[in-house]
Amino acid sequence: MKRFCFQLVCVLCAALVSAQVDEAFRRDVEQKAGGLEIVNGGVPGTILVAGKPAFPLVSGRVNGAAVPVAAASSFGKGRIVAVGHEGFVSRDAMSKPSNVTFVCLSIDWLAGGASKRTVCCHKRDKRLFETAVSKAGCELRVLDRFDQLGEIELPAILLINPESYGVFEMPKVSRF
Repeated sequence: MKRFCFQLVCVLCAALVSAQVDEAFRRDVEQKAGGLEIVNGGVPGTILVAGKPAFPLVSGRVNGAAVPVAAASSFGKGRIVAVGHEGFVSRDAMSKPSNVTFVCLSIDWLAGGASKRTVCCHKRDKRLFETAVSKAGCELRVLDRFDQLGEIELPAILLINPESYGVFEMPKVSRF
């Protein structure tokens, strides 16, 4: 019985630490980035932020109401940051200091404190992400196919534009 109680306490402590880290990330994005800007037009999609541990990062306005256009969550042993439009992270978007700050803070949070930061993307997304990754001070590893994800030494960060791929590729991404 003592072992069970000890494990329960450890799980509760880990959940509390995770919530504090998530809140610090959200606060940093709000205070340091201050928002996101789409360059060259476009309308960001609203991101549905449902249930714990998901949380909104940046909100936009639709008919006067605040709606999330960037959000984060944990997923299994990993973390996710989602934005409602690729125009927030594109090459042109990196001309805006708030977008660069958002990308850098997101990569820091996604890395979970790891000093080694392998950032990967599919070759189809290279042009979209290469400037953002460079601005974050990381190197980009370009993959020819998602099957190569199994060869990546962890921890690692995968940047993906899910609209570019069929649903059959998503299980490979989820396993990663």
